[in-house]
Amino acid sequence: GGGLSGITNCHFNGVIDDVQIFDQALDQTEVLDNLSNSSSCISNQLSWIKGRIFYDFNTNGEQDSTEIGIANVLMQAVGTPLAAVTDANGDYNMGIATLGTYDIIANFNVSYYGTVPATHSVTLTALQQVDSLNDFAVQPLANVDDLRIHISPLGAFRPGFSGGYNISYHNDGTTAQSGIITLKLDSVLTYDNSSEVPFYVFNDTVQWVTPTLLPFESGSFNLWVDIATTASLGDLVNSTVLIEPIVSDPTPVNNLSNWEVTVTGSYDPNDIAVNHAFYEEVISATPPLLTYLIRFQNTGTDTAFTVVVKNKLPIELELNTFR
Repeated sequence: GGGLSGITNCHFNGVIDDVQIFDQALDQTEVLDNLSNSSSCISNQLSWIKGRIFYDFNTNGEQDSTEIGIANVLMQAVGTPLAAVTDANGDYNMGIATLGTYDIIANFNVSYYGTVPATHSVTLTALQQVDSLNDFAVQPLANVDDLRIHISPLGAFRPGFSGGYNISYHNDGTTAQSGIITLKLDSVLTYDNSSEVPFYVFNDTVQWVTPTLLPFESGSFNLWVDIATTASLGDLVNSTVLIEPIVSDPTPVNNLSNWEVTVTGSYDPNDIAVNHAFYEEVISATPPLLTYLIRFQNTGTDTAFTVVVKNKLPIELELNTFR
């Protein structure tokens, strides 16, 4: 029915990107390049399989106003290299060069959900035929409550400085849910503030309530803590976050998240030396000029942001001779 040869005999007056066409009769794929920016010649030699994939939360088989199309889903013709990826609205468009019957599937592998139907069987009998009745409804297989949470640091944790965390949460289930988030801080951390206002703060525990999340909805917020000056370089700071409820959650392991952060910071092995190791007053009636050498360096694991050198002078030294 035309096949690739019909396309390659077209005359073109411009250039567009390469187009990949599958010829079922020859069982091969050919890449056609330097094609016309006028698509009419190509369209005349092809048939088209079109459709949409969308969330169907109420399982009525129709896309209601609150149910959105699903982008970036790989749609395939079984047994061929033919494939298409859905756009932002969930639409796909597959150009076919050889007439025949094709089984179209959606590669949407998400727990608790299935596509209805599982397969669309499409028979193309003429060139330029357009079969657009190939929608897939993604429906929940059961009522499942499944929340997920994750915590990650926003940067380095340094003694005496501020640090931060990002907390993200997601509804992996099939029902609308709200969750309670509980953060347990490490003993060297003190809660400071958050981009979302908590409803409870006491000692090392901070809690938030999420808004109601529809299936596949997610949210996140940042929070900041103070790191104790007593924290030692190399210490592991471990904070844990939990999202509830977990009683009916089929995957409780992802309701809990923690992250170990290694405390980093500058370290200064400073010392002071003088050009006279010792001085005895009886040796000379004229006190000598003492030259001091103060050495400091950063041998730590992070940048030293504020360097202040302090040295307490002995009372025997005459301050007015300092230079």
